[in-house]
Amino acid sequence: MWIAKDNIVRKGRGWSAVIAVTSIVIVVIASFFLTRMFRANPLQGSWESEKSGMILEISGNNYMTVGIPDIQGEDGEPVRMDYTLDKEGKIVTIRANRESIEEAKERVSGQDAAEELDRAVNAFATAYDYSVDREKLTLTEREYGEQIVFMRKK
Repeated sequence: MWIAKDNIVRKGRGWSAVIAVTSIVIVVIASFFLTRMFRANPLQGSWESEKSGMILEISGNNYMTVGIPDIQGEDGEPVRMDYTLDKEGKIVTIRANRESIEEAKERVSGQDAAEELDRAVNAFATAYDYSVDREKLTLTEREYGEQIVFMRKK
């Protein structure tokens, strides 16, 4: 074993190589976590409003699925919506996706349910200030100040 020998030069080179490799691994791991921490979408995940029963499934690629409750007494009709996230201003702007709304209208039965779905989606499509506090997401409507509170689903 070359480290066991009494050759100081070889020992120095061996330990230098070990320290260099270890340092590189530490830098790679630290950069991964720092990148993930600052570039991750803070809203990503599943959220449920305890008050209204609305369910948000937010993905990282600028779209979300919103479960609109109380349509025909069911849990909620899923509707895909687009959003834009401004992390610096803590603003999320939600836009209705017309094709998804039309598909959801076809899945519900009755003209009244389709109109109610359309009204609910259009009412939710606006700009919000957001705040994430551990397992709690608060969306505050920018125009009127109305708040919607969601809890993270497990």
